[in-house]
Amino acid sequence: MTEKEILEKLREIYKENLTVLGKLRQQLQNKLNLKGNLRINKRNTRFYYYLISKKNDTNGKYLSKTENTLITNLCQRDYCQTSIKLLSKNTKAIHSFLKQYTPEPLEASYGKLHPGKQLFITPVAPTNAQFLSAWQNQTYPQKPFLSYTPELFTSRGQRVRSKSEIIIANQLEHYGILYHYEKPIKISQTITLHPDFTCLNPHNHQEYIWEHFGIMDDPEYACNAVEKIALYHNKDYILGKNLLVTFETSETPLQLSYVNHLITEFLLQ
Repeated sequence: MTEKEILEKLREIYKENLTVLGKLRQQLQNKLNLKGNLRINKRNTRFYYYLISKKNDTNGKYLSKTENTLITNLCQRDYCQTSIKLLSKNTKAIHSFLKQYTPEPLEASYGKLHPGKQLFITPVAPTNAQFLSAWQNQTYPQKPFLSYTPELFTSRGQRVRSKSEIIIANQLEHYGILYHYEKPIKISQTITLHPDFTCLNPHNHQEYIWEHFGIMDDPEYACNAVEKIALYHNKDYILGKNLLVTFETSETPLQLSYVNHLITEFLLQ
């Protein structure tokens, strides 16, 4: 769970606690007129209830079954009081934490130092710029192009295998999303896949793989695409989580608007 998700969860718990506190206080308000406390005695498997209403009374008045309503209200009153005390304490702690906590990345402390000091410091964690640079500069074996395939290039000079991949790559470039083209992923001892794009969300540093399936009206190609998605799932790449997929057929080409939607929804949040 990321820091952002933790903070959102705490805000959610805080709001839920306030709602429950309101309900408990309303219930308690209806029972504030109840006088006295319960003394409970257990004999064998049965409970016996006594109402203590006087200061020096240690025994109390026995409450019979006909007074179950009074017993119920007294128990509910005590429950409300105990729950309100606990929830109030936790809610105040969450409120105090959210008010005082500064969700500032650790690299901020490095950035606030004099540049002359930065030269002699090894940060405990790489700065965002250092992380992004190291990620972008990864090297890996390139999947070869067959001699008879057309030469297609993106706006940054990256050779790809289809015009649709040009669209995706150019949009990633447009939005400033770092990516690797056909970076290998070892699925098993005998299977290595080369997803079209391995992308990096620059905000939370989560990786996404993006596969484009461009001949889905070909039955054999479509079957291979489904098998490929299943292989990714076995490696914990899940559709809608960290696996992005686009499709097209001869009648339904890739839509630029959908490419932009995936980028803004997953790679820029």
